[in-house]
Amino acid sequence: MSTTFVPFSSLPANEQVEWAEYLGRKISETLLRAFWGRVDVRSGCWGWSGYKHRGYGRLNIGDTTIGAHRLSWVIHRGRIPVGIHVLHACDNRECCNPAHLFLGTNDDNVKDKIAKGRGWSKISADDVLEIRRLYGRYGRGGISGKDLAARYGISRAAISLIVNEHNWKGIEGLAEG
Repeated sequence: MSTTFVPFSSLPANEQVEWAEYLGRKISETLLRAFWGRVDVRSGCWGWSGYKHRGYGRLNIGDTTIGAHRLSWVIHRGRIPVGIHVLHACDNRECCNPAHLFLGTNDDNVKDKIAKGRGWSKISADDVLEIRRLYGRYGRGGISGKDLAARYGISRAAISLIVNEHNWKGIEGLAEG
């Protein structure tokens, strides 16, 4: 592959696009060597041996740091639409195997996380639906936010974020099947 790599920061402001789209147009041999020099393809999941942040492989490209799994997608599959995530079917954050990756929205990412039982939450998706159901009836003899917080062992602020759908967005899709 013989292409010219232009640093993202050197693009005129009116031509700057999300880095993934930019990379979809131009990938240098240097970048490819940097990627392949940090990927272990000896198993199903291609492990990342370079820098990691919160378990995700990271790579610096000029003044931009990108996810190794996102770069793998661009190398193997092409552009990533603006606002779209690259998700791991294998649930291994350092995996760069394009066969283990798929594209999705933020809601898809949340649903995937919940379906796989990941996360730090004290409550489940079913709890969220029940909280919303019970709180929604508060004006008609339902349960108050204070009482729901005590029942589920979370703060009143967390209950408010749940019932107003600031947290656990996209959860309704799970309940609907």
